[in-house]
Amino acid sequence: ATGHKDRLNRDGVAKFDKFGSEQYAFEELIAELTSAFTCAHV
Repeated sequence: ATGHKDRLNRDGVAKFDKFGSEQYAFEELIAELTSAFTCAHV
């Protein structure tokens, strides 16, 4: 997804934090869930 302010404006993408941080982990969770939902739909 996008972090651009005119699109989704997600801080986890726009204001990238270091690996292992809570914000990074949350973005990874979003990516994993999106992947699972996409695979389940196909």
